[in-house]
Amino acid sequence: MTTAHRFTRRTITQTALGAVAITAIAPTRAIARQATPSASPVSGRTVETTFGTVTVPAEITSVVVIEGRRDLDIALALDLPVVGYPESAGVSASSPLLPALESAIANGAEALFVEDETDIEAILAVHPSLILCRDEDLAENDLYARLSAIAPVLPVASTATGVRWQDDFAFVADAVGATARHDEVIAEFTARFAEVQTTNVDVWSAKVVPLSYNENGMQFLSNRLLSQTLGDLGATFSSSAAPIFAEGGRESYSLEQVQEAVGDADGVFILVNEDSVFETWLNDPLWQTIPAIAAGHYVRSDKFTHDGGPITALHCLDVIDALYATLREGESSRSVADDNRAGVM
Repeated sequence: MTTAHRFTRRTITQTALGAVAITAIAPTRAIARQATPSASPVSGRTVETTFGTVTVPAEITSVVVIEGRRDLDIALALDLPVVGYPESAGVSASSPLLPALESAIANGAEALFVEDETDIEAILAVHPSLILCRDEDLAENDLYARLSAIAPVLPVASTATGVRWQDDFAFVADAVGATARHDEVIAEFTARFAEVQTTNVDVWSAKVVPLSYNENGMQFLSNRLLSQTLGDLGATFSSSAAPIFAEGGRESYSLEQVQEAVGDADGVFILVNEDSVFETWLNDPLWQTIPAIAAGHYVRSDKFTHDGGPITALHCLDVIDALYATLREGESSRSVADDNRAGVM
């Protein structure tokens, strides 16, 4: 029986794989380690990455993405031939990547492993000509060397490491020869950004806060894509979030610290992954005492606003516009995640 080899961010199985030896403005990328040559020489574009020099094939026939957020977002936005991706588990709401992913699935893409459990044998089986992965994952457990023995690997970064999606999107587009498609997508994002900014010009002074919520507590993180997009638009953060955003940090709260978490916010983005947890939040008496919630000035979304590329960034703009609509028009609250599931977005 063939044994699958799965690599998580915490552990790695050191086993031979048959005949194949598995050996906006962003900051300057630091060189993390020297690249390992791919299993067979290829001709194409040579690019410098955080892991050294990589030669991207002139003809890309199949792409595997490993982490499933920014790497998958960029691959789908550039219409790359995705054949494999990680399956996201434990989230009720639909990803903004779903429409593009469904198109890729119709063309043969498949979930090769569960997120955070990279399956090397499954990747080998689909014979990728290019692999995309988050650099934080590649730096652990010799994963970069192991993937590079299969195909050339392009690393992308994340909001957590301070690299904006625009930087990675341009980098990958240039590496794969898809600058025309890149320009189309950026033009679409720029137009939507301007629309949201103009539509809400009279309510940008309203104070808002995006809060992640689960059974263990709440968090505000300044380096999530939703927070960054709010800052780019010129939003005003609540007194609880403004200093944290200015310093580039995060703050955690217990479930009872509702007043501290919300501060003087006029509107709240509540980021909840599970439907059942959202219902718990909605029925919590502590939250019903918050004026913004009582007035219906909240929008539910989920973890799919935390990181990603242009598709996710467009989704963030929709989430933001939905909340500000409640402030400018007195509309009742709604769930952008639910709208996404229903095909509204």
